Amino acid sequence: MKKLLVLIAYTSLLMLTSLASEQKLICSVERLNKAFHLKEHSVTFYDIEDQGGRAIASVSKIRTQRHASGITKVITYDNLKYSFHIENQDNFSSYDDYLAIHSKKGHEIIYPIECQWK
Repeated sequence: MKKLLVLIAYTSLLMLTSLASEQKLICSVERLNKAFHLKEHSVTFYDIEDQGGRAIASVSKIRTQRHASGITKVITYDNLKYSFHIENQDNFSSYDDYLAIHSKKGHEIIYPIECQWK
């Protein structure tokens, strides 16, 4: 009986993990007219009007830092450093979630981002 309960619990955990991995984290910045698909090992850039279509770019050199219930992903694209910060993946907030873009000259622009699981 114990083995059956352990097997059921293990199978349920595997199913929940696979469902979570199938979800897509999509974030958008209206001021830039861009959307971003944040994956475990890459970030894909889209125009907001053409999000279902062709990607503008995809970057696979990505650094991910996990903290509490959020993440920060850092990439370099077109000589700019993009830092995606999501405070809480379970409760997105444009107040706490942002995209910071850093230039090599030291300029920084911060945009609020809207994220959702799809």
